[in-house]
Amino acid sequence: MKDLTERSEVAPPCLLAVVDEMPSGIHTADIAVALASRMRAQVLFHIAVPLEPINANSVDSLPSALATHHEQCVERTRLRFDQVMKTAASADVAATTELTIDEDPCGAAIRLAVERHCDLILVGTRGRGPLSQLIHSSLAAELAKLAPCPVVVCRDGMSFGAVTARTDTGEDSVR
Repeated sequence: MKDLTERSEVAPPCLLAVVDEMPSGIHTADIAVALASRMRAQVLFHIAVPLEPINANSVDSLPSALATHHEQCVERTRLRFDQVMKTAASADVAATTELTIDEDPCGAAIRLAVERHCDLILVGTRGRGPLSQLIHSSLAAELAKLAPCPVVVCRDGMSFGAVTARTDTGEDSVR
């Protein structure tokens, strides 16, 4: 795991904020911007649209259906990206966006964290209970296990001052 204190002075730290179309996405973005402002870091906002069914009547209509699907995904995430970029701009935080479509959300976040040399990943959680987590996979839990850098899980109602982060030993630490 990276040690943020050994970072080169050439490039500012990079935070990967995994946001989605739910209210928790805005909450995660707000925490990422607040943290980036304090760290003088840049933020990469990521929205992952997982694989969805595509309506194609025949093999010949598949390319057109895929293009339409891609356009719809871009359009439906545009508002969220606009919101988080305004938040970053108002805090004078450098930010970029990345949309991945039809890719595993956890794999996409890990790939981006590696490719963009991210120092920290922030991800929201919907606060599901143990039974629900057995049925539905948790992106936050997957990232906490597999990410190449520390992960901050932004819980609903959490303020910037109380975050849960994975430590080097893999245990949760509330700060």
